[in-house]
Amino acid sequence: MIRTRVSHPASVIILLMTAVFVCTSIFTAPEAFSQEKAAGHKKRILYVNSYHPGYTWSDQILEGLNSRLKPAFGERIDLQVEYLDGKRYSRQLEGALGDALLSLFKVKYADTRIDLLLVSDQDAYNFMRKVRNEVFPGVPLIFAGVEAPGKLASDTTGILASTDIRGNVDLILQVLPSVKRLFILSDDTVTGRINREVFQRVTADIASRVEFIFLGTKPDDAPETLIESVARLAPPSDAVFFLDYYSSPSGPVNPVVFIENMASASKVPIFSHVDLYINTGIVAGKMNSGLLQGQQMADTAIGILRGTSTAHQPLQQEVSVPTADFSVLSRFSIDAARFPENTRFLNKPINILSIYKWHALAVLVFFLLLAALTVVLAFMLKRQKRTEQELRNSEENLRITLNSIGDAVIATDMQGVITRMNPVAERLTGWHLDEAADRKLDEAFTIVNANDRKPAQNPVAQVIATGKITGLANHAILLSKTGKEYRIADSAAPILADSGEIVGVILVFHDVTEELALQEQLAQSQKLDAIGQLASGVAHDFNNILSGMIGAAELLKVRIPAGDAASRNFISLILESSQRAAGLVRQLLTFSTKRQTVSAIIDIHGAIDDIIALLEKTVDKRISISRTFATCKASVVGDGSLIRSALINIGINGVHAMPEGGSLTYTTKEVQITNPFDETGEFELAPGRFLQIDVRDTGCGISPEHLKRVFEPFFTTKEPGKGTGLGLPVVYGTIRQHKGAIRITSQIGEGTCVTILLPLVEYSAPTRPTSQEPVRGSGIILLVDDEPMIRDTGSAILKSFGYQVLVAPNGLEAIRLYHENSERIDLVILDMIMPDMIGRDCFAELKKIRPDVKVLLASGFSREEDLREMKEQGLAGFISKPYQGVELSQKVLHPPISLPAYRSGLGTTSYSSTQPLAPSSIQ
Repeated sequence: MIRTRVSHPASVIILLMTAVFVCTSIFTAPEAFSQEKAAGHKKRILYVNSYHPGYTWSDQILEGLNSRLKPAFGERIDLQVEYLDGKRYSRQLEGALGDALLSLFKVKYADTRIDLLLVSDQDAYNFMRKVRNEVFPGVPLIFAGVEAPGKLASDTTGILASTDIRGNVDLILQVLPSVKRLFILSDDTVTGRINREVFQRVTADIASRVEFIFLGTKPDDAPETLIESVARLAPPSDAVFFLDYYSSPSGPVNPVVFIENMASASKVPIFSHVDLYINTGIVAGKMNSGLLQGQQMADTAIGILRGTSTAHQPLQQEVSVPTADFSVLSRFSIDAARFPENTRFLNKPINILSIYKWHALAVLVFFLLLAALTVVLAFMLKRQKRTEQELRNSEENLRITLNSIGDAVIATDMQGVITRMNPVAERLTGWHLDEAADRKLDEAFTIVNANDRKPAQNPVAQVIATGKITGLANHAILLSKTGKEYRIADSAAPILADSGEIVGVILVFHDVTEELALQEQLAQSQKLDAIGQLASGVAHDFNNILSGMIGAAELLKVRIPAGDAASRNFISLILESSQRAAGLVRQLLTFSTKRQTVSAIIDIHGAIDDIIALLEKTVDKRISISRTFATCKASVVGDGSLIRSALINIGINGVHAMPEGGSLTYTTKEVQITNPFDETGEFELAPGRFLQIDVRDTGCGISPEHLKRVFEPFFTTKEPGKGTGLGLPVVYGTIRQHKGAIRITSQIGEGTCVTILLPLVEYSAPTRPTSQEPVRGSGIILLVDDEPMIRDTGSAILKSFGYQVLVAPNGLEAIRLYHENSERIDLVILDMIMPDMIGRDCFAELKKIRPDVKVLLASGFSREEDLREMKEQGLAGFISKPYQGVELSQKVLHPPISLPAYRSGLGTTSYSSTQPLAPSSIQ
């Protein structure tokens, strides 16, 4: 806090100068200065009012518009008003009257430029929505007082009609704390029933404190009956709130007459939320006002007329402010001081003396002191002026310097009592200088160690003891008064007088929370990228090896006699192990952004059923497994094998957490996402429908220090040999690749819940194939691969399916053979990654020879952009290595357009062979 000491004579000077200014302000009328007007044409605004001139609400809105638009634009504004008289002709506006007005507007405004449209209340808004595109195309529109705007057109914004019911109830209880029963007047119309439901919902938490009684909802609740009921109420325990009583069993109710009669008979105060009734006996309320609505709409209009787009003018809620009729307060002995500071008091008597009392006092003091102190002031003025100016300059320079520093600064005296604090320090600590001044530092500056949450050492004592600069404790967390926590860094240093003596300590620190969070995210990302690069580097070669193994094993299995069960079992083990190895490669590739994700529609409920069936056969019988599915269609787009693997991984982890038994539950439900999944922004979810999958176990739980590391590759708490630390990182990568999100919550001793979000689609998952038998065919196939074992096994498998096969070890040889036999070859099975010429270039050359060439691309790892480009050029299909004979036979006969790119389309291209190749060229 900056304190300036001013001597008594100097104080008198300041007081005299103030008095002169005050006198001048009293006797001199303020001169009006009009603001500079922007160059250009006059702004033309068309305001369409739902009602009629002379109606108080309409007149208030127009007054509010003029009170803001005129000062802003002066004579450069042209406000034209149209009234629809909706109070009397609301239904006709939807029919012939609306059509007639449309024709009138077309003629009237045919040659008139309108810069902005303003509409108030629902009738005008509905009418302008119908005529706007025909009569005023492209003109921005601002509405006010509309409850149901529907789908907004472009260049449209506005103020939504709203009633602050809870605000009114809180105001009543603040002004009348003795109220035990609040009687609410509300009719039995649709609007009345809706308002009562809202009232009951927003006041549910105080229903035990105050009894809320609704009047006007019964068939016999006529206005006269209600007035008699209100007349029987007794203060101070009773009060009345007029909500929406506009209709009775006998017909419409004039609210002004009704409220006047009720207020005359009532012994208890009556409140309302509309200031139209403020002069009918209503005491007060948190009220909507046509004047405020007009001003709110005008403020939005000013921004748009000055160049702000409607896209940057969000929808607003109608403003309501506490309002009271001062003339009615005394009738019920209500103290005006009980109302909030921003309350509007209407009909308040004007007391000239109370308005200008400080002016009069200042003038009086001025003349008294002027006569007594003129001589003293003249003598001391010169000596004091220089000293005071130097002191002010010094204090101001120090204040500006501290406020300009980007770091937080706190200064203390030798006892550790706070003497200064800049705005950054106020924001981080949550303490204002006025509160923190003269307090010990550790009251406003509380720090703990980030690792063990133990209090960190206060730096002031250490600085005073050593006289040296001291750094804050590593991993320090500042606990703000507001409840927030900040990671901070920097130092404390001694404040030295000219003599070198320590007179205090200055603490300088800054917020590094976001910086440390970014560093942690970067480290995690780098780990995943490193694994992804390693996986993508070996995927091609490893899948080629697996392709040869699987092909050879399938050929052997065919050749082994059916009676040799042992040999056939060994072959099955080879095939199963190869498929597991291929699955491991797919899991590792989830860390790579180049991972080939097969696009298909997956039924998550069906996948979970399969997983549960598998787990029930393998896990401890003391573990019960159950499911609870949402009623919605659980269709998502993605790689079915990866998603199933992820759900199995999570289930197995849950099983491992329950060695003594327990329960494992898969639950799904549909959720609507409008914001990112969490505050860190780690998962960027597109707004829309998502399927939430919860996998919950009743196991041992995960400790907080382990929970924040579960997605780190190779992190595991299992014994050596019992876990790789890749399970949950693979799941994390899978979910991110499928545009979803994942989080884990856990309690030690209670269990763990893994929550997954995946975007839903409207399409149904295809039915599962019923047959896994190879499909035979005929025709001539050119097999191109640089791996001899793939050429050998692939050729043999294709021949066993009835095809003739021509092989090529590289792209150049493939081009030569195809050039010689292009009219006879029905299909080319092309490897993607080969020496001399890659599959993409070979495909382009084959297209030059024969534009309608049918090519089935086979690869263990390919770049997504290459596949997308080849698909656009006419690629017939794709098969991922390693593949089995059944899959190959199906893809060869009907190569589907189902490329690995996540958003690839699904389609099918089929062909047939009509020209056999000469037998001499077949391998």
